Amino acid sequence: MKLIPIPTTKYENYRVNLMFDCYKWDPQFLDNNTIAKYALVLSQEEHKQLKQLTLDLDSETRMAEDYLNKSLKAAKALKLPKKITKEINSMRNYEPDKNIRLMRFDFHPTNDGSFAVSEVNSDVPGGYAEGSVMPIEAINAIGDDSYGFVSFGDALVDAIVNKVHRNGRIMLVHCTCYSDDRQVMQYLGDRLSNEGFEVIYGAADHVRFKDKRRIVYWMEMKEISML
Repeated sequence: MKLIPIPTTKYENYRVNLMFDCYKWDPQFLDNNTIAKYALVLSQEEHKQLKQLTLDLDSETRMAEDYLNKSLKAAKALKLPKKITKEINSMRNYEPDKNIRLMRFDFHPTNDGSFAVSEVNSDVPGGYAEGSVMPIEAINAIGDDSYGFVSFGDALVDAIVNKVHRNGRIMLVHCTCYSDDRQVMQYLGDRLSNEGFEVIYGAADHVRFKDKRRIVYWMEMKEISML
Protein backbone atom coordinates (compact mmCIF):
# COMPACT_ATOMS: atom_id res chain seq x y z
CA MET A 1 0.00 0.00 0.00
CA LYS A 2 1.41 3.36 -0.98
CA LEU A 3 0.40 6.93 -1.69
CA ILE A 4 1.19 8.30 -5.15
CA PRO A 5 1.13 12.12 -5.30
CA ILE A 6 -0.96 13.87 -7.93
CA PRO A 7 1.53 16.15 -9.73
CA THR A 8 1.22 19.71 -8.45
CA THR A 9 0.89 21.07 -11.97
CA LYS A 10 -2.08 18.79 -12.65
CA TYR A 11 -3.88 18.86 -9.32
CA GLU A 12 -6.24 21.80 -10.01
CA ASN A 13 -7.40 20.31 -13.30
CA TYR A 14 -7.73 16.95 -11.55
CA ARG A 15 -9.93 18.52 -8.86
CA VAL A 16 -12.12 20.30 -11.42
CA ASN A 17 -12.50 17.12 -13.45
CA LEU A 18 -13.65 15.24 -10.36
CA MET A 19 -16.33 17.85 -9.70
CA PHE A 20 -17.70 18.13 -13.24
CA ASP A 21 -16.98 14.74 -14.75
CA CYS A 22 -16.94 12.40 -11.74
CA TYR A 23 -19.95 13.53 -9.68
CA LYS A 24 -17.79 14.83 -6.82
CA TRP A 25 -20.13 17.61 -5.77
CA ASP A 26 -18.83 17.89 -2.22
CA PRO A 27 -15.15 18.79 -2.82
CA GLN A 28 -15.06 20.96 0.26
CA PHE A 29 -16.26 20.91 3.87
CA LEU A 30 -16.49 24.43 5.26
CA ASP A 31 -13.09 25.90 4.31
CA ASN A 32 -11.37 22.52 4.03
CA ASN A 33 -10.58 20.82 0.76
CA THR A 34 -11.73 17.18 0.83
CA ILE A 35 -10.04 15.97 -2.37
CA ALA A 36 -6.75 14.30 -1.54
CA LYS A 37 -3.58 15.22 -3.37
CA TYR A 38 -2.61 11.57 -3.42
CA ALA A 39 -3.93 8.35 -4.91
CA LEU A 40 -3.93 5.29 -2.68
CA VAL A 41 -2.53 2.27 -4.51
CA LEU A 42 -2.91 -1.29 -3.24
CA SER A 43 -0.75 -4.22 -4.14
CA GLN A 44 -2.37 -7.24 -5.78
CA GLU A 45 -1.93 -9.17 -2.54
CA GLU A 46 -3.64 -6.43 -0.49
CA HIS A 47 -6.48 -6.28 -3.00
CA LYS A 48 -6.89 -10.05 -2.82
CA GLN A 49 -6.89 -9.92 0.99
CA LEU A 50 -9.51 -7.17 1.17
CA LYS A 51 -11.68 -8.95 -1.39
CA GLN A 52 -11.65 -12.15 0.66
CA LEU A 53 -12.35 -10.26 3.90
CA THR A 54 -15.32 -8.58 2.23
CA LEU A 55 -16.73 -11.87 0.97
CA ASP A 56 -16.31 -13.48 4.39
CA LEU A 57 -17.97 -10.59 6.23
CA ASP A 58 -20.80 -10.51 3.70
CA SER A 59 -21.42 -14.23 4.23
CA GLU A 60 -21.26 -13.83 8.02
CA THR A 61 -23.71 -10.92 7.93
CA ARG A 62 -26.21 -12.83 5.82
CA MET A 63 -26.01 -15.88 8.08
CA ALA A 64 -26.57 -13.68 11.14
CA GLU A 65 -29.64 -12.14 9.51
CA ASP A 66 -31.00 -15.55 8.57
CA TYR A 67 -30.50 -16.80 12.12
CA LEU A 68 -32.20 -13.72 13.54
CA ASN A 69 -35.17 -14.18 11.21
CA LYS A 70 -35.63 -17.70 12.56
CA SER A 71 -34.79 -16.96 16.19
CA LEU A 72 -36.52 -13.81 17.35
CA LYS A 73 -35.48 -14.50 20.94
CA ALA A 74 -31.97 -13.41 19.93
CA ALA A 75 -33.31 -9.90 19.28
CA LYS A 76 -33.95 -9.49 22.99
CA ALA A 77 -30.41 -10.52 23.89
CA LEU A 78 -29.07 -8.06 21.32
CA LYS A 79 -31.12 -5.24 22.88
CA LEU A 80 -32.60 -4.33 19.51
CA PRO A 81 -35.25 -1.58 19.58
CA LYS A 82 -38.84 -2.82 19.54
CA LYS A 83 -39.53 -1.08 16.23
CA ILE A 84 -36.78 -3.06 14.55
CA THR A 85 -37.81 -6.31 16.22
CA LYS A 86 -41.35 -5.79 14.94
CA GLU A 87 -40.09 -5.45 11.36
CA ILE A 88 -38.02 -8.64 11.46
CA ASN A 89 -41.08 -10.76 10.66
CA SER A 90 -41.56 -8.95 7.35
CA MET A 91 -37.98 -9.81 6.39
CA ARG A 92 -38.80 -13.49 6.19
CA ASN A 93 -40.25 -13.01 2.72
CA TYR A 94 -36.97 -11.58 1.42
CA GLU A 95 -35.61 -13.64 -1.47
CA PRO A 96 -31.87 -12.92 -1.91
CA ASP A 97 -31.67 -14.39 -5.41
CA LYS A 98 -34.28 -11.95 -6.70
CA ASN A 99 -32.63 -8.86 -5.26
CA ILE A 100 -29.35 -6.98 -5.39
CA ARG A 101 -27.78 -6.53 -1.99
CA LEU A 102 -25.39 -3.65 -1.32
CA MET A 103 -23.02 -3.46 1.63
CA ARG A 104 -19.93 -1.30 2.03
CA PHE A 105 -17.35 -2.43 4.55
CA ASP A 106 -15.04 0.32 5.80
CA PHE A 107 -11.55 -1.12 6.20
CA HIS A 108 -8.66 0.69 7.86
CA PRO A 109 -4.97 -0.30 7.82
CA THR A 110 -3.49 -0.93 11.26
CA ASN A 111 0.03 -0.52 12.64
CA ASP A 112 0.68 -4.25 12.55
CA GLY A 113 0.06 -4.45 8.81
CA SER A 114 -3.42 -5.96 8.98
CA PHE A 115 -6.85 -4.40 8.46
CA ALA A 116 -9.64 -3.47 10.88
CA VAL A 117 -13.25 -2.83 9.89
CA SER A 118 -15.17 -0.03 11.58
CA GLU A 119 -18.64 -0.61 10.12
CA VAL A 120 -20.74 -1.97 7.32
CA ASN A 121 -22.88 0.66 5.67
CA SER A 122 -25.92 -0.88 4.06
CA ASP A 123 -28.50 1.92 4.07
CA VAL A 124 -26.64 4.53 1.98
CA PRO A 125 -23.41 2.81 0.92
CA GLY A 126 -22.10 5.64 -1.27
CA GLY A 127 -18.78 5.70 -3.09
CA TYR A 128 -20.31 4.68 -6.43
CA ALA A 129 -18.55 7.26 -8.61
CA GLU A 130 -15.47 7.25 -6.39
CA GLY A 131 -15.02 3.56 -7.14
CA SER A 132 -15.84 3.85 -10.83
CA VAL A 133 -14.72 7.01 -12.61
CA MET A 134 -12.45 8.78 -10.13
CA PRO A 135 -9.68 6.15 -10.53
CA ILE A 136 -9.56 6.94 -14.24
CA GLU A 137 -8.88 10.60 -13.51
CA ALA A 138 -6.24 9.69 -10.93
CA ILE A 139 -4.45 7.37 -13.34
CA ASN A 140 -4.53 10.03 -16.06
CA ALA A 141 -3.20 12.67 -13.68
CA ILE A 142 -0.38 10.43 -12.45
CA GLY A 143 0.46 9.58 -16.03
CA ASP A 144 1.05 5.88 -15.46
CA ASP A 145 -1.39 3.51 -17.14
CA SER A 146 0.21 0.46 -15.55
CA TYR A 147 -2.18 0.88 -12.63
CA GLY A 148 -5.49 -0.90 -12.94
CA PHE A 149 -8.78 -0.90 -11.05
CA VAL A 150 -12.10 -2.71 -10.86
CA SER A 151 -15.09 -0.48 -11.62
CA PHE A 152 -17.81 -0.80 -9.00
CA GLY A 153 -20.25 0.98 -11.31
CA ASP A 154 -19.78 -1.60 -14.05
CA ALA A 155 -20.42 -4.45 -11.61
CA LEU A 156 -23.53 -2.83 -10.15
CA VAL A 157 -25.06 -1.89 -13.49
CA ASP A 158 -24.41 -5.39 -14.84
CA ALA A 159 -26.19 -6.87 -11.80
CA ILE A 160 -29.20 -4.60 -12.34
CA VAL A 161 -29.37 -5.31 -16.06
CA ASN A 162 -29.39 -9.05 -15.32
CA LYS A 163 -32.34 -8.76 -12.93
CA VAL A 164 -34.48 -5.89 -14.29
CA HIS A 165 -36.11 -5.76 -17.72
CA ARG A 166 -34.63 -3.11 -19.96
CA ASN A 167 -36.89 -0.15 -20.71
CA GLY A 168 -38.32 -0.56 -17.23
CA ARG A 169 -38.78 2.26 -14.75
CA ILE A 170 -36.45 2.51 -11.76
CA MET A 171 -36.84 4.89 -8.84
CA LEU A 172 -33.64 5.81 -7.02
CA VAL A 173 -34.64 6.63 -3.46
CA HIS A 174 -32.32 8.87 -1.45
CA CYS A 175 -32.21 11.76 0.99
CA THR A 176 -33.08 14.48 -1.49
CA CYS A 177 -31.94 17.33 0.75
CA TYR A 178 -28.28 16.26 0.59
CA SER A 179 -26.18 16.86 -2.51
CA ASP A 180 -23.72 14.15 -1.47
CA ASP A 181 -26.61 11.64 -1.58
CA ARG A 182 -27.89 12.97 -4.91
CA GLN A 183 -24.47 12.75 -6.52
CA VAL A 184 -24.43 9.02 -5.78
CA MET A 185 -27.86 8.50 -7.31
CA GLN A 186 -27.14 10.79 -10.26
CA TYR A 187 -24.13 8.72 -11.25
CA LEU A 188 -26.12 5.49 -11.05
CA GLY A 189 -29.11 7.08 -12.77
CA ASP A 190 -27.04 8.31 -15.69
CA ARG A 191 -25.51 4.85 -16.11
CA LEU A 192 -28.94 3.19 -16.04
CA SER A 193 -30.40 5.73 -18.47
CA ASN A 194 -27.66 4.81 -20.91
CA GLU A 195 -28.80 1.20 -20.57
CA GLY A 196 -32.33 2.11 -21.62
CA PHE A 197 -34.06 2.39 -18.24
CA GLU A 198 -36.41 5.20 -17.30
CA VAL A 199 -35.01 6.68 -14.09
CA ILE A 200 -36.83 8.88 -11.60
CA TYR A 201 -35.41 10.30 -8.39
CA GLY A 202 -37.28 10.60 -5.13
CA ALA A 203 -37.31 10.44 -1.37
CA ALA A 204 -38.63 7.65 0.84
CA ASP A 205 -41.80 9.63 1.60
CA HIS A 206 -42.69 9.60 -2.11
CA VAL A 207 -43.43 5.89 -1.77
CA ARG A 208 -46.68 4.46 -0.42
CA PHE A 209 -47.79 0.84 -0.18
CA LYS A 210 -51.29 -0.27 -1.14
CA ASP A 211 -52.27 -3.93 -1.48
CA LYS A 212 -48.56 -4.81 -1.27
CA ARG A 213 -47.84 -2.75 -4.37
CA ARG A 214 -45.56 0.26 -4.42
CA ILE A 215 -47.17 3.50 -5.53
CA VAL A 216 -44.80 6.36 -6.25
CA TYR A 217 -46.15 9.85 -5.70
CA TRP A 218 -43.89 12.06 -7.76
CA MET A 219 -44.76 15.55 -6.56
CA GLU A 220 -42.85 17.64 -9.07
CA MET A 221 -44.19 15.75 -12.06
CA LYS A 222 -47.73 15.49 -10.63
CA GLU A 223 -47.50 11.87 -11.62
CA ILE A 224 -48.57 8.68 -9.88
CA SER A 225 -46.65 5.61 -10.99
CA MET A 226 -47.34 1.99 -10.20
CA LEU A 227 -44.16 -0.06 -9.78
